[in-house]
Amino acid sequence: MTNPKVSTTLLGGAGPKTDVEIGEILFGGDASLLSSYKPSLQGTINRLRDQTGMTAVESEALMLETSRFFEGAGIQSGEAQGLHSLIVSHLKRPPSDEMLNDWAAESRQRLRERYGDDADKKMEAVNKYVTAHPTLAKQLNESGTGSHPDVVLRLAERADRLRAGKK
Repeated sequence: MTNPKVSTTLLGGAGPKTDVEIGEILFGGDASLLSSYKPSLQGTINRLRDQTGMTAVESEALMLETSRFFEGAGIQSGEAQGLHSLIVSHLKRPPSDEMLNDWAAESRQRLRERYGDDADKKMEAVNKYVTAHPTLAKQLNESGTGSHPDVVLRLAERADRLRAGKK
């Protein structure tokens, strides 16, 4: 009796059949990470792909980096979808300088109200974390959402848990 999980490939004999097995080969230990985040982030990644003309390989690399970013911040896939949707929507239609200033002022106010003197330490940790993820840092900057209160506060809430993870 043949094992139904094993298939014969054109080259190399028996090979992986499931998406998880293929993902393990392509992305190593990140296959389970991708299986957690990809269903939630696929729509926003596709919108970015359409807007920018990125290739399939580039969009997969972005999917991996975006998944790592949110996973490292302790943000579950559903919330990641909402935050990434906010970022992508403002990449297409960046806010005015006035709106950016308003967002930054509201973010600073809410941080100060919530964390008092610890607000600066929280933001230092968040900035360090964002800097370790250059593609997302660029998206946050170009979209202006690096000052958006929803993004800033969500990351600041997790400042003590942020970790650089893999690059």
